[in-house]
Amino acid sequence: MRVLLADERSSLRSALQLLVEQKTKAQVVGEAEDSACLLHLTQCLSPDLILLDGQLPGLSAPDDYQQFVALLRTILPQVYIIVLISRPEEISRYTLTGADAVVSKAEAPDCLQAALLQAEQIISAYHRPATE
Repeated sequence: MRVLLADERSSLRSALQLLVEQKTKAQVVGEAEDSACLLHLTQCLSPDLILLDGQLPGLSAPDDYQQFVALLRTILPQVYIIVLISRPEEISRYTLTGADAVVSKAEAPDCLQAALLQAEQIISAYHRPATE
């Protein structure tokens, strides 16, 4: 599974990379610090999964995320998107964006790990050869 990280803080991207690579079979293939960079890297790298910060520069509200997620899916229709939010009370608002999962950064790392493992299972099902 190829993962693209999108967060303006390099320290958080480093922590996410460590979690992803230690707890899953995934490989982080790129990092974006804003929405424009994320669009460019999505086109260039074709990730299977995007970990998208809920406060990414260039996007200001859940409505922006709905349009942005739709744009990402235009580029890569089967990309799996997990939005990471700072305020748990906004989970329901970000759930409406069309992302596959929304995880609060306030939760224990096990919550993100569970979302990653679920993504890994779904993505591997996409890539399984059809049996006759």
